[in-house]
Amino acid sequence: MTEPAFKPGENCWQACRAARSAIIVDGEAYFRALHEALGCARHQVMILAWDVDSRTELLRGKAASGVRATGLEERLHEVLDNQHDLHVYLLDWDFSVVYLLEREWMPVFRLPWARHRRLAFELDGQLPAGASHHQKIVVIDDAVAFAGGLDITRARWDTSEHKARHPQRRLPDGGRYGPFHDLQALVAGEPARALGKLARQRWLRATGQSLPEPPDRDWEDCWPASVKEGFDDLPVAIARTSAQYGEFPEHREVEKGYLEQIAAARDYLYFENQYLTSADIVDALCRRLSAEQGPEIVIVVPRKASGWLEETTMGEGRDRSAASLREADRHGRLRILCPMTGGRDDRFINVHGKLLIADDRWMRVGSANLSNRSMRLDTECDLVFDGGGETQAARWLLARLLGEHTGAGTEAARAALDREDGLIAAVEALTKPGRRLEPLPEGEVEPMLDPAVEIADPEEPLEPAAFSAMLAGADEPEPSGRSGLWIILGALALLIALGIAWKTTPLGEWLSPETLGRWREALASAPWARPAAVLVFPLASFAVAPVTLLIAVAGVIFGPYEGFAISIVGVGLAAAANYAVGAGLGRRFVRRVAGSRVNRVSRRLARQGILAMAALRLVPVAPFTVVNLVAGASHISFRDYLLGTLLGMAPGIAALSWFTGNAGSLVAGPGLREVTVFLVGLGLLIAAVVGLRAWLKSRAR
Repeated sequence: MTEPAFKPGENCWQACRAARSAIIVDGEAYFRALHEALGCARHQVMILAWDVDSRTELLRGKAASGVRATGLEERLHEVLDNQHDLHVYLLDWDFSVVYLLEREWMPVFRLPWARHRRLAFELDGQLPAGASHHQKIVVIDDAVAFAGGLDITRARWDTSEHKARHPQRRLPDGGRYGPFHDLQALVAGEPARALGKLARQRWLRATGQSLPEPPDRDWEDCWPASVKEGFDDLPVAIARTSAQYGEFPEHREVEKGYLEQIAAARDYLYFENQYLTSADIVDALCRRLSAEQGPEIVIVVPRKASGWLEETTMGEGRDRSAASLREADRHGRLRILCPMTGGRDDRFINVHGKLLIADDRWMRVGSANLSNRSMRLDTECDLVFDGGGETQAARWLLARLLGEHTGAGTEAARAALDREDGLIAAVEALTKPGRRLEPLPEGEVEPMLDPAVEIADPEEPLEPAAFSAMLAGADEPEPSGRSGLWIILGALALLIALGIAWKTTPLGEWLSPETLGRWREALASAPWARPAAVLVFPLASFAVAPVTLLIAVAGVIFGPYEGFAISIVGVGLAAAANYAVGAGLGRRFVRRVAGSRVNRVSRRLARQGILAMAALRLVPVAPFTVVNLVAGASHISFRDYLLGTLLGMAPGIAALSWFTGNAGSLVAGPGLREVTVFLVGLGLLIAAVVGLRAWLKSRAR
């Protein structure tokens, strides 16, 4: 069996030695260390993020006592005011609309960052379809750098106690969230310079702007004072994932490194990960488990994913992977465990980390989940440490984590690892009532919503052909010649051109606020206005007018209640008309574009048609009209298609109708009655959405 090694260009990008390094466990310690390191910055701060929230409190509770700038925005502006040669560059993912309600919306307009001229904020959308920028990196003067699983955003801060309830675990709006566990690596010297180079490459790719390297600094001047435990002179490698995009090449160093370390492990593999859905990783683990001789494998995952949609896709993918691993475990060398808080209010701890420890030697900490997209599609960055030998860094980290998860403490966990025969025996010896690691429940694995899962965790970019493949069937014979292909390509070109026209030409001005004001008075009282408004939806859908804009117009003109009724009927008619056209074109045209595998996927869609269609509407990945046309050419029945469409779109239509329908009265005179009606209606709407999600979840199982 080949011993793993750092191989730049294969399983890593660069290999070097860290003058000093540390693994920071949980958000409280990371945010405190970040607050301190930002205060040491003199020339350049680079922040790469999947999500960043200016309102994030870096210091909370006693740590915030007497500190003026405790939040991220305040701290950055404070250090910029104090250091006149300092520049801050913040690069956030130009995120999918799916996450709109979970994120701070002000940065879309460069606020609140825009008020300081030496703070540059950009959104990075230089990605293939369906991909995200998932790296979580902060570089201070190329002297020290953080990289791992923690973004500087909402719902990440927690102590290592992970109490069931903690008064400081609050969202910016005051809401509460549950226990949260993650890790972040801190490196100084050569790897920090390399991460600075990586960050500037990303900035150039996103903005076209080249940034200078900062002057050399002694890393000891930048090391955060609160980080006491660390290691000197550890070998470390930087591994990346990124999909091919334009002139930018593909990198799959993370996946290759994982597979090599799994294949080479002799004694144990200890994972902590948010997900467990990567087909290649699961297959590699199954091979080790089924062999006569092999390592013990302990995988720590969250008991439940975050939210209904994620649980229905990534959560069920985890359960299916777990079932495959248990089936392969012929020799009892596997444990899949979930950390729990214990106590009267026993709650699961949300594991968000991305960690591998192997054979008391290798430590991998980074942003890459054990998911298909992290291995093939998203941009990721892992740090891999050789933590064996005299440093015993890997052994220390394993004991630190087991001590936290079992409540036993690091020293007791280290003693159990030294005393017991193997990792699993040590975990079981440490497990007692209360704070504990308990087995992931072995629930029945139901057939998944394949199209939704492929959208949530794809192995390759979601190009239009791939999206069509999720929906379309292929029962009809191949057409002769290339006429079908040219029809589809021409239709797609027309749809794209019309979609652009609504955004860039006077067509969009037809629905401007000034025009709407004139229309409202004339149309609200006209007897023909309501049926005409309903008919506008199917007609406009063929011109690829944005359906959300049509819904907003209906709400503004007819109010929230009539606007909702008109929109839901109009959307249904538009969906039916587009479906009929798609059915007329036939599956053979879609298959011509999408490939031969679509028949299998289409039949799976048909088996769970209503739920699958609802999921696709909740996670829109293509324009409304395109989805409708492709669905018409698929195996899904018209009944399931229409019911799924209405079920999936109803929450969004209701929300948009309510907001736009009440906007006028709120702006004109927001008295007690108007505000009360608005808030009560909003509360009822939220309750209806929660109920709908719960019902969909129960039906999906």
